[in-house]
Amino acid sequence: MDVCLSAFESEILRLCEEQAYYKAISNTIDLMEELGISMPMSDDDTLGIDDCFLFIAKQMAESCGFENAQESMQENIANGRFHDHFYDINIGCDSLNGTSLERISNKKIIDSYAQLDSLFNDTFMTACVFKGFYITLGDIHSNGKWYDVFICDDMESDVTVRSDAERGPFNATMKSKFDNWGKSSNNSTKNNESTSGGNVTQEYLNALNRGLSYAQNLHMSKKAVYDQLTSSYGEGFPADAAQYAIDNMTGVDWNANALEKAKQYYYNMSMSKSAVYDQLTSEYGEQFTTSEAQYAIDHLN
Repeated sequence: MDVCLSAFESEILRLCEEQAYYKAISNTIDLMEELGISMPMSDDDTLGIDDCFLFIAKQMAESCGFENAQESMQENIANGRFHDHFYDINIGCDSLNGTSLERISNKKIIDSYAQLDSLFNDTFMTACVFKGFYITLGDIHSNGKWYDVFICDDMESDVTVRSDAERGPFNATMKSKFDNWGKSSNNSTKNNESTSGGNVTQEYLNALNRGLSYAQNLHMSKKAVYDQLTSSYGEGFPADAAQYAIDNMTGVDWNANALEKAKQYYYNMSMSKSAVYDQLTSEYGEQFTTSEAQYAIDHLN
């Protein structure tokens, strides 16, 4: 963070010491907008905005037990598929809670990664909503090895370990596949009508995939997901594709999403329960139903 403005740097440091990570990230994004910088990793970033993001991520990683954390940012290799601006922050570390990662079970690595990933979702992902880009947790690097952690509620979580020499070719291969997939998807989705056999178009499936991502990762409401899918500043899907996505998101617990949002406002932003309820139900806020918002309020500790 040496290149950040000194006063701003001091404020970010203070917020991180207070573990007010969401506020630190929001302030950094506000500074980006003031400087006319639209995306991370921009050539226009002469003040070190990315360094601010990395510094915040370092504090978060170390709070989760990743010792002597060192961060790096890269474009997500799946950007060619989703046509979005996703940026991964990879975490380098010497050890995890005093023990080398090579001597730790996969379960403990997964648990610590999940803790940090949840913190990323509550801070980086939430702060980036509607900003045109997303910052997510990438891989873990320690002692010449990369730990690619897969976490899924419906499937068994797993860790894949690759050496420094193996990771570069692997990422290049995966990026090529995603890029080619994106091109083929563009060609196949120009016609948004269903096939004569009644099958769902790729456009509908893409909308469902994106909608599930917003609902599961950002804990958005059904109305907010629909608006994001159809917005010209968001995903730009046609209304019928967005409605298909909403109608088929049967596994989403909207009450649980409302509760997760309520926790962010209540604990991270110190709002009253009344203010949280208003924010949850507001058409200019989270757009949850009154019953979903009340469920959230009732289940705040």
